[in-house]
Amino acid sequence: MLKEHSNLADILDFEFSDDNVTEINKLQEKGDVKVTTIINSEKKVSLKDQFVMAFTSNLRALAELNISQNELKVITYILEVMEYGNLISINQTAIAKELGLHKSNVSYVFKKLVAKNILIKENGHTFMNSNLFAKGLNHRLSEEKRSNLRKAQKSDDKFKDTF
Repeated sequence: MLKEHSNLADILDFEFSDDNVTEINKLQEKGDVKVTTIINSEKKVSLKDQFVMAFTSNLRALAELNISQNELKVITYILEVMEYGNLISINQTAIAKELGLHKSNVSYVFKKLVAKNILIKENGHTFMNSNLFAKGLNHRLSEEKRSNLRKAQKSDDKFKDTF
């Protein structure tokens, strides 16, 4: 006999079947009727894991750069560990150890990724190009992290500005 309604118009236009009305009348005569109305707002979905946004037009351009397997490993690892605002706060030695690569290989990969404008060097810091990926939602970031996203934004003939 319980029914769930998703909008107010359905609730206001609600009609019981004849059998339900008969049953309700019997219960009312006994005094055993209790009516409960529960109104819930829709629950917001929250993500349980960290995420990055990928900008699809620039992602296609990235695919056209002939990224090596080691470059892809480093990119995906950096996406996991970079801070909100795209700052990379992990050194190449730690990346090499985590990925099982030689430090010299990681150093070579970093140079290639900087040359391809995937990694951006700015004021002594390294960032993931925010025209490709952005970690965090802009409206939820502190001003410092938003500033980092802007510093990490580099466009060229391959990557266009995304924000």
